[in-house]
Amino acid sequence: MLILLFASSSFSQEKAPTTTFEYTDQVSRKIDELKELRPEEYIQKVNSYRDVIEKYIDHKKRVCTGEFSTIILSSQGTPVEGSRIHLNNEERELCFRELKALQINFVNNMYVARRKFLDSMHEKRIEELSKAREEALGSINATFAKKQLRATSKDLPRN
Repeated sequence: MLILLFASSSFSQEKAPTTTFEYTDQVSRKIDELKELRPEEYIQKVNSYRDVIEKYIDHKKRVCTGEFSTIILSSQGTPVEGSRIHLNNEERELCFRELKALQINFVNNMYVARRKFLDSMHEKRIEELSKAREEALGSINATFAKKQLRATSKDLPRN
């Protein structure tokens, strides 16, 4: 239930997942999309991606630490005796491995996205620097060309 609340608020543009597998799949796709972000989109989208993914990671940590448990309900809606099921050690270890892999993938894809963004910004700044240099050189050359023209016109014999 909690997963569906996270998912519906986080993925308002997408179809809300109905299972934890769909939710996990959507988050995995978001992580994969990070590395495909165009530099122009980076500032607009990265925070929303980060928020969704970090909420999922926080939720996954809580699952792995056993904060949640499965309760089997009877047909009357009451918990069945002894139905509280927590993750056993093997499941907990697997859960943490999945969490680690997800976080590593997230960090690596954030790096790729940010690197592309910074490379793009650097390229634009270098272009601006080159343009400023060319304008400055053009201005200097124009100024000296005018002075030289005046100097040569003074040296010319007058009729």
